[in-house]
Amino acid sequence: MSNTRRLVQLVTLAATLTGLGACASIPQRAWQNGEAMSTSNAYRRMMAGDRSVMTQRQLYSSSTPLRHWHSDRPYQPFSRF
Repeated sequence: MSNTRRLVQLVTLAATLTGLGACASIPQRAWQNGEAMSTSNAYRRMMAGDRSVMTQRQLYSSSTPLRHWHSDRPYQPFSRF
């Protein structure tokens, strides 16, 4: 009985250490992205209960990394740039 208990304790300890290792391996960039999102006005309005479509669009557009490279120019198929 004591061997089984020790085995369960060792497995629990190994699982706990593995879980803590996963938390320590979160890249700094992910932390910075989370901090930047939580300081946005749209995020604050959403957390305060504003569920309007405009707020959701602002939050989505600020969280999409491809929007930073997007320009609102019309498509010109034969232009160089």
